[in-house]
Amino acid sequence: MGDLTKGTIVRGLKNANLKPFSSEEVDQHGRLLDASVNGIEGSDNIAEIIQGMPLAMRAFGTRTSIATKIIQKGGRVLKAPIPGNPNHCLLSGLLLKDANNLFS
Repeated sequence: MGDLTKGTIVRGLKNANLKPFSSEEVDQHGRLLDASVNGIEGSDNIAEIIQGMPLAMRAFGTRTSIATKIIQKGGRVLKAPIPGNPNHCLLSGLLLKDANNLFS
């Protein structure tokens, strides 16, 4: 599918915890493994990017970051469409603290 390298990346908040990332799976070095986000290569149109994101996944709003900043911190955003959500991506490679700072 390919990596996203430019544009806005959106993370939905599904609970009242204001941290976008708190209980995601991490590797032995504490880096995210395949956290769900939405993105479209080169797009900053949030209304378009969140199309297909279930309401429950953004019940408490959304947080955004920029693909280039994620890459600079060692992260990767892989396009991974799922049924009903063509803009679904997987975020990996970031430390939880970096992910939460980037999506604040």
